[in-house]
Amino acid sequence: AFYVGVYEVTNEEFMAFVEAGGYRSSEYWSADGWQHVRFFQDSTEQAGPQFWQNGRFPEGQERMPVYGVCFYEAEAFAKWAGYRLPTSTEWEVAASLDPKGAKETYPWGNEFDIKAGNFGPAALAVGSKQGDKSDFGCFDMAGNLMEWTFDPVPMDGHQPFSLKGGAY
Repeated sequence: AFYVGVYEVTNEEFMAFVEAGGYRSSEYWSADGWQHVRFFQDSTEQAGPQFWQNGRFPEGQERMPVYGVCFYEAEAFAKWAGYRLPTSTEWEVAASLDPKGAKETYPWGNEFDIKAGNFGPAALAVGSKQGDKSDFGCFDMAGNLMEWTFDPVPMDGHQPFSLKGGAY
């Protein structure tokens, strides 16, 4: 049993991490992440996601999914919030199993529906596409932005972290 967030992390939620000193507190970071934290800057060299400016997200984009964060930033945010990143298997279960345990191709079923998810040309506020909702109630699993996962024991020599889901 595990829990997965219903929505992608928003700019507003990630801003709380930044304002709480998340980029200045080693307790939230892995050793590798902390070693590189000084490089995780916005476009004005402030601590934060790559596409923010002056340590802030663009005005009016509170409910937009945060993007421009690397694996280490996602991992640190999750730890700060009292969570962890899902494994790739957990993410797949949350995204594509129906109530009877059968795997589906998409969160909404086995037939592709271009209108179900956000597949172009820009990100939307989290949960905007009601059709892109898994049977477990998770939104934006096929469209909007990709999401980080972490497998503590990587399989077949792969990296322990990966991106899941679709992106516009």
